[in-house]
Amino acid sequence: MQFRTFYIQPSEPSKLYAFKEKLDDLTLWEDEEGNRAYRKEYESLLTQTDKDEWLAKKNAWTEDVEKFRREANGNVMYFNAKIDMKYSYGYTDRLLADFEEIELRTEQRTDGNVLVYYRDNDFGRWKSAGVYAKVFRQAYDLRVVQNVKGKYLVRTKMFEPLESKEQEYDFAELLDNVILHFVRNDKEYWAYLENNICFAKKPELVTIGFLNFLKMDDV
Repeated sequence: MQFRTFYIQPSEPSKLYAFKEKLDDLTLWEDEEGNRAYRKEYESLLTQTDKDEWLAKKNAWTEDVEKFRREANGNVMYFNAKIDMKYSYGYTDRLLADFEEIELRTEQRTDGNVLVYYRDNDFGRWKSAGVYAKVFRQAYDLRVVQNVKGKYLVRTKMFEPLESKEQEYDFAELLDNVILHFVRNDKEYWAYLENNICFAKKPELVTIGFLNFLKMDDV
């Protein structure tokens, strides 16, 4: 039984332990004689310990926390490009293959670039979307295009710029799980577009229970 800062374990009903400190899923307790014991979360019995053993556990735990912070601060940052996914909260699908392309028409020019038109269903006519070196399929209401200068842009699925001063990338592509992979100034990044968290290494999607996490190394 635990109440406030005290604990009584079933094997010692007459002994009262006082809370000392907590490390992750371990809590340290001390009885009236100064004997120490720790309890792992969700376990009812205590494990006897001494000052040196607990100190070793504390130092190892502290180093793990600091290592995590160093890796997180060095490899995770905020992606400040204003990419607005208007309907992102409604998505249940996370794969590029789950999204359909809008109706497009292309004309190959003599210089190798492509003139693109899309069907404007509101007015029942074809509308010019511009000239590009490459046009990629839309997903998440976004699309990547490569302009005639060789730079990559992220636009709406209707080819509209997202910002007044448009971000240019050395390379860009949309990936499954709402991730934008891009290269800028010779550095490679993976941005999770729903919360603008940007990783310096490719993250892995991990499902724990009913929650999804993006895992990069130990972060």
